[in-house]
Amino acid sequence: MEIRSLSRTEAERRGALLKVERYDVDVDLTGLVDGAEVRCVSTVTFSCREPGAETFVDCAAEVRSATLNGSSLTPTGDGRISLPALAGHNVLRVESIQADTTTGFTGRSTPRTARSTCG
Repeated sequence: MEIRSLSRTEAERRGALLKVERYDVDVDLTGLVDGAEVRCVSTVTFSCREPGAETFVDCAAEVRSATLNGSSLTPTGDGRISLPALAGHNVLRVESIQADTTTGFTGRSTPRTARSTCG
């Protein structure tokens, strides 16, 4: 998967649009016993300053499923998940697998949104 880089303009726009309230990340390392998979379920709770707007999150891992406010989302294939028609209050849930762990955990498997330290 070719990961698309986040531009400064995209980061500034997303940072102005969203306010993250909470990240919950469940990591399952049991796949490392017999293989090289780390499974994650990441839930991001956030508000949107412009309900109806759209943006995206980054996820540099294989996305198994993603939902926004209970509705299914489709990853774009470039490490992004589009978030259309945002509500004032939102819950994003992403299930992902990081499979290349033999040389170190190098991918971001937690979806990243609009914190100032995130791209």
